[in-house]
Amino acid sequence: MTDSTITWSDPANGHASSASNGHTVNNDVPSTNGNHAMNGHNATNGHATAASTATGSPPEPIAICGMACRLPSSIKTPQKLWEFLLAGGDARSKVPESRYNIEAFYDPSGKPGTTKTQHGYFLDGDLANLDTAFFSMPRKEVERIDPQQRLMLEVARECFEDGGEIGRRGKKIGCYVGNLGDDWLEMLAQDTQNFGIYRLSGYGDFALSNRISYEMNLQGMSDSLVEARQI
Repeated sequence: MTDSTITWSDPANGHASSASNGHTVNNDVPSTNGNHAMNGHNATNGHATAASTATGSPPEPIAICGMACRLPSSIKTPQKLWEFLLAGGDARSKVPESRYNIEAFYDPSGKPGTTKTQHGYFLDGDLANLDTAFFSMPRKEVERIDPQQRLMLEVARECFEDGGEIGRRGKKIGCYVGNLGDDWLEMLAQDTQNFGIYRLSGYGDFALSNRISYEMNLQGMSDSLVEARQI
């Protein structure tokens, strides 16, 4: 994000110019040639101001070729999401009993240790299952990995299929995952008997992107980003 008003110095005469929404003003008087700045450039008396943006290669266009999703209200395809939005749907629901007993924590007064709401937005799929026919993990590892990894693997595969992408294995394809929350790690950390060779690769948020890159043999950059700042 950049501020809509950027100020810099003109190397030709030492005076300051300012750009606001792409227009240059110098003491409320346009430049001598009648042209205003575009992208931070303005010719005045034959001199050009310094660029307000960093120099480098021009940005390349980005195309969204494939999409996949897992969202509340049993939305598992982009088409279902579109239909849901057109219908003005609301995926809000009561906390499922399979998550936890909301009645034990609900209190409309909001006293410490309780919650004032009984509702939220929840995925209703079975997070305990994964189709291992598509992936190389042994059953013992599948039982221990973070459910987020299972979802990411399935959604990533569906995304490639939706985009018609073939021959991806071994190519320099990057994988970037935005995530927030280590619930699985916190839950299993309470179990003193929970240890083994899959503990590191199964729980860390770093593994969300790395798992996809490994299973699909993607040789590009693989990085997981904590997205708390976006909330």
